[in-house]
Amino acid sequence: MSVISESSFQDFTLLKSKEVVIDNSSIGRANECSFELPVFAYPSDSTDTYRNDFTSSLLSLSNRYINPAIYLDELQDCGWVEISQLNDSTYGTYYTFASQPNWIGYKVDWLKVFNLQGAGCFRIRQEYESITDPTILQNLSYKYNLREYTDGLADKTTKITYTINGGKRGSTLDDKEVIDYKDIIWEREVRLPNSFFGFESSEYTREFVRYKNGAQVWTQDEQVETIQFNARTVPYSLHRELKITALQADEIYLSDYNEGNPNTNKYNHKRVKCSSSYEPNWNTYTTFAPVQLTFEPYYQNLRAKRC
Repeated sequence: MSVISESSFQDFTLLKSKEVVIDNSSIGRANECSFELPVFAYPSDSTDTYRNDFTSSLLSLSNRYINPAIYLDELQDCGWVEISQLNDSTYGTYYTFASQPNWIGYKVDWLKVFNLQGAGCFRIRQEYESITDPTILQNLSYKYNLREYTDGLADKTTKITYTINGGKRGSTLDDKEVIDYKDIIWEREVRLPNSFFGFESSEYTREFVRYKNGAQVWTQDEQVETIQFNARTVPYSLHRELKITALQADEIYLSDYNEGNPNTNKYNHKRVKCSSSYEPNWNTYTTFAPVQLTFEPYYQNLRAKRC
């Protein structure tokens, strides 16, 4: 007797891994100062990227989540108060991505915030829902202390601006995860308190032609500059962002604001590449750890050669 069987087929979409919920707005132990990042606005010149700061918030969700949204909150006497949903050009630039339809992003222009809200303490709040659970999940950014720019207020700070030009990047939250930016170009910026960038030095390589009589005739010199960087108040989560995302970015720019810098012109978005390992000076029972790094200029043209 013949056996007749039927088969049915259906396409399924695999749910990707769960997001790690983040709260960077309440960093610090009970005996430590609350951590906040300085940001500045310079109303005298909206095109001055040295004095005006921005902060980028990227919500890179998987297909497990829906209804992404980004909000701006301000710390007032009664606690955190929602100022606005960030989905237009009022406070910066809103982004959606064709290659990653589950992602949204927002670039907060702190000058626009200052013009509308004035100085204050702000945070960026991301919200989204799981398709298996209607509970609203939140990611909370660092506290941002917004003030009008002056040289005195910006003293003892540095600013790192870095760009990711697509591709795959490791996650700062989960060693097993890889974030695929595909063709997305994403620029980020962070201003670090209690930090310094400067103190240039050079290592020389010299080439000579040696003759039989022992004479050596110089033919070429080349030097590689190194520039020191140190930051004294960095929490664990920000160390992860700096070493995994910032220092592995495609483009890195450093600006310094220390009034005591021997380079009185300081550095205005100097393009660099990191030339040292990343080794914070960790201590137990302390939230913050300092780190010292060495950078080289991206452009290496300090050569002298005989024609």
